[in-house]
Formats: sequence, C-alpha cells, structure tokens
Amino acid sequence: MIRFSNVSKQYPSGQTALRSISFAFQPNQLVFLSGHSGAGKSTLIKLITLQEKPTHGHVFVNDRNLSSLSGNQVAYYRRTLGVVHQDHKLLFDRTVSQNVGLPLAVTNTDTKKARRRISAALEMVGLLGKEKSYPVQLSGGEQQRVGIARAIIGRPQLIIADEPTGNLDKELGDEIMGIFKRLVQYDTTIIVATHDRHHYVGQDYLVFELRNGMLLPR
Repeated sequence: MIRFSNVSKQYPSGQTALRSISFAFQPNQLVFLSGHSGAGKSTLIKLITLQEKPTHGHVFVNDRNLSSLSGNQVAYYRRTLGVVHQDHKLLFDRTVSQNVGLPLAVTNTDTKKARRRISAALEMVGLLGKEKSYPVQLSGGEQQRVGIARAIIGRPQLIIADEPTGNLDKELGDEIMGIFKRLVQYDTTIIVATHDRHHYVGQDYLVFELRNGMLLPR
C-alpha cells in the first residue's frame, strides 16, 4: 500500500531531513514510525500527506506515485486520508459534533447521514453523549478522541497520527493507542509516529525506526 523508493528530503535552509529512505508495507496494519525528535518522522508524514515533496526518490500510495498528482487530484487524495495531530487542531467555538462533522460538511454530505456517521464515530472513540459539549469542557484525552473521531468520519483506508500521545500522560496515551489498535481491525491502515517505545516494544507490530534522517535496519 505504501512504498518509499530511495527518498531524500532537503529543505531550502540546507537541512537534510531524510536520506535515501526505502521501505514498503501492505495495508490493514498498525505501523509505527519511531525515533527521537528531529529524526525525520514528521517530514516522512508530510511526504505522505503531500505537505512536502521529496527532493529525490518517489513515494507511492496504492501503487500511485504521489509526485504525479496535481491540482484537483491532490485535493481528492487528501480527502482519502485521516490525520490525527498532536495538538488536536479543534475549533473551540464549535461543539464536538460540529468538529467531528467538518469533513462531511466539506463534501456536502446529507444531514441525516452525517448525524448517523458522527454518532458512529463518537461511539467508536467512547464519546457518545458529548455531542453538544465544547472542546474547552473536555479533558486532553477527550479532545484527542474528538480528533480521532474526525479523522475516521470519512472512513479512510489510511490514518496518519503524528505524535498523538505526545501531550498526554501514560494512562491517557495508552487509552488513545488502544483506540488505534481497535480501528486497525476495520480494514484500516494506521501509521503512528512516536518517540515513545513502550507503545510497541515486545509486541507484534511493524516498526520503522529513524535516526538522523536515516532508516535503521530491522
């Protein structure tokens, strides 16, 4: 499903974030990108979400070279992704339901259908009954759950989470990871970038470890 072929990324400042990265994996897995801050995890994710393009090499998703996409194709491709951010990126003047339903509003989804899908997403992350609450009324862990519900509302085949537990304590972080581990059972591929090894050490997950922009051998 995802393949990096000899990918390097150098920014205009001269900083080299990735150096000749090559890897591939099949769909319907929970995959971890591991490494300390500055290792290149966020850059790698930005290449998948088309926030950046590689300086050298190619990135393929579903056998499609992302460098070949342009204009409307990029916008459509991004709508097929679910993205979970470390800092939630919620709209604090909108309710939980309105935040979760934003992707459906963009695609003009029928109101009744949207309500059903919002309820289903909130149930999946354990937030049924919080529809009318505002983000400021929620805990940090609950806010992150809202972000996950928003990411899955479009039923994407690929969900990308960049340090989703970085602002949470261990207990709340484990709860969030538990949600991802359940979601992967629904024919979903999930990529989690994290510096916290305890989420995957000793468990049977696919892990790609980055150090100084290079992929360490497994």
